[in-house]
Amino acid sequence: MIYTIGHSTHKIENFILLLQKHGVDALADVRSVPYSRRNPQYNREALNEKLREQGIAYVFLGNELGGRTNAQECYENGQVSYRLLAKTPLFRSGIERLCDGNSRNRIALMCAEKDPLHCHRTILVARQLVNIGVDVGHILDNGQLETHDMTMKRLLKQLKLPEQDMFYYAGDAEAQAYAAQEKLIAYTDEGLASKTEMAASEMSLFTIGFTKKSAERFFEMLRDANVKRVVDVRLNNVSQLAGFAKKNDLTYFLQRICGIDYIHLPLLAPTKEMLDSYKKKRGSWEDYEHRFTDLMAERRIENNINPEMLEDACLLCSEDKPHHCHRRLVAEYLKKRWGTVEIQHLV
Repeated sequence: MIYTIGHSTHKIENFILLLQKHGVDALADVRSVPYSRRNPQYNREALNEKLREQGIAYVFLGNELGGRTNAQECYENGQVSYRLLAKTPLFRSGIERLCDGNSRNRIALMCAEKDPLHCHRTILVARQLVNIGVDVGHILDNGQLETHDMTMKRLLKQLKLPEQDMFYYAGDAEAQAYAAQEKLIAYTDEGLASKTEMAASEMSLFTIGFTKKSAERFFEMLRDANVKRVVDVRLNNVSQLAGFAKKNDLTYFLQRICGIDYIHLPLLAPTKEMLDSYKKKRGSWEDYEHRFTDLMAERRIENNINPEMLEDACLLCSEDKPHHCHRRLVAEYLKKRWGTVEIQHLV
C-alpha cells in the first residue's frame, strides 16, 4: 500500500507521529513548490532534516507528480488537465519511481491540503496508482486511515452522485466524480485562461452509430474527427450483436487504435420500457421523441453532466443514421440548454 497525507498546519512533531503511527519510512513530496510561507516547518530543507532525524527518508517528486506543470500542452482553457498530465513521460516516470520504491519502503505521498479530496494527490496521483492495481490509503488529519475506495464513496456522497443504480455503473459515477472534483481543485493559470477565453468557440460534440460500418471505417472516422472520448449512450453495451462495439472490446480498441477514452453513461439512455414500447410494440417516433425528451428534463442531464466530459466527445449508439436515434436528441437537448454546442454527426 502507498499512503497519502497532507501536512496542513500540523506541528512538525505531530506530523511525524502521524507517519510513525502508520509505519511510514519514506516521504514523497508531491508539491509543485516545496515551500510554505505560513508553515515554514514544511519547507523542503527543514522538513528533510527533521525527517532524517527520525530515520524517515525524503524525496522530492514535485517535478514529476506535482499538480502545477510547466507543460502548456497539459492545459485546457487555462486549467491543468489531469488526463493530459497523466499521459506525459515525466508523470509516468514518477509513478514508476513510486512503484519501485514501494517494494522496499512504506511510502507516503505528501501535499499541503488536509482533506485528501481537496488535493491532486488523490484526484490525480492516487487515481493512477489505483488504476494499475496499487492499494492507496489516505492518512486523515485525526490519524485515522481512509482507503481510497472509502474516500471516493465520500466524494460521491458530497456530489450527490449514486454509487450505482439503474442509470449509473460504479465506474461511470466515479469517472464523473473525478471530473467534477478536478474542475474544482486543478491549478488554473490565469494568463492562459484569459488567452483561451478570448479565443473560445463553441464546444464540438460528435455522434456516431456503429451499425453498417466496418471496424476500419468506424475507428478511422473517430480518429479523423480528433475525438477525445467516446460516450456510450446505449442502455445495453454488452450485447453479442454489437460485434466490435461490445463494452470491453470497444474500450480496448479505442485506446489501442486511436488513443481515445471510453465511458458508458446510461444516464443518457432511454429506459427499457421506453425502448420496448418504441421498437417491439412499433410505437411512433414522435411519441418516443417526446417521452425521451421529458425523461432528459426529469433527469436534469444538463446539470448532472459535466460539459468538459463532452468536449470533443462522441455520443455512441447503434443506429447508422442519427435521424431516428436518441443520440441526436441528447445532443440537441444539450445544445438548447448549454447554448455553446456545435453538433457533428459522423455518418
